[in-house]
Amino acid sequence: MRHIIGAMISYLELENNRDSKRNCSRLKKINLTNKEWMAIEQLIPVLRPFADATEFLGGNYIEPIDFTDPSTAFDEDIGYEDVDEDIDNNPSTYRRKIRINTPQNCDNLILRVRAALYKSLNHYYSVPTETGLMAALLDPRSKSLLFISPYDAQTTFDNLHVLFNNSNTNISATQVQENSDDSLLVRMYRRQPTNADELVHNIFPN
Repeated sequence: MRHIIGAMISYLELENNRDSKRNCSRLKKINLTNKEWMAIEQLIPVLRPFADATEFLGGNYIEPIDFTDPSTAFDEDIGYEDVDEDIDNNPSTYRRKIRINTPQNCDNLILRVRAALYKSLNHYYSVPTETGLMAALLDPRSKSLLFISPYDAQTTFDNLHVLFNNSNTNISATQVQENSDDSLLVRMYRRQPTNADELVHNIFPN
């Protein structure tokens, strides 16, 4: 894009008509500075994963979420503030104007953008560390847990083991309760008696 704009400026400079001269002057004023172009080049690899995720979730591959449906509008922590009634309805009173021909401050821009992204991700997608690590352990792509210390990896494995054992215990307790709640008829017909004594034993096992 930078080279295309530069070529357009060079082309307009060669034109002799008034409109071309005026357009060339305007394009030079609103064109980005060298520092701004460099900042954009550095921002591309930082923002590309978010652009890819947005495109993937935009409905090309999966069904989009309908935020008008209360059952799918899950971002309950997002608040919307109404404009103060005392403020005039004129948009210029509460909309910040951006002057495109004024150079922007690009000092430490990458660090500021990364800090803002990190803060937003922690706010909107906060996952408890213990839960997140157990999910990573179950993911074939990251189950090695090389991104954390060996101690944390072993702790995560132990936590998952405890969770699994507790789940099995609950399932077994439920099955025992279901078996103990069998009715008299169920116990009678579970086995087919061959004589009267066996029938009595099935009804009154003790």
